[in-house]
Amino acid sequence: MTTAPDREEALLDAAIGVLAEGGMRLLTHRAVDAAPRLPEGSTSNCFRTRESLLATVLDRLPPLETAICAELTAEPAPAAVP
Repeated sequence: MTTAPDREEALLDAAIGVLAEGGMRLLTHRAVDAAPRLPEGSTSNCFRTRESLLATVLDRLPPLETAICAELTAEPAPAAVP
């Protein structure tokens, strides 16, 4: 069973995908519901307005970017010596 924070993260990740593919114009609750194939109304249950959805997406981006940067700058594992 998906918990509320997990569902919200899935919705936010779907919203980021919608924004990446279609820009602000295509960011709707219905488009976000459709991306992870959740029932209609799932996004509006968590984020009542488009403004709250977008604000929460903007809050989610910095930690995601930080994690990606940390991954990219991590030292590679040493090569195995034969």
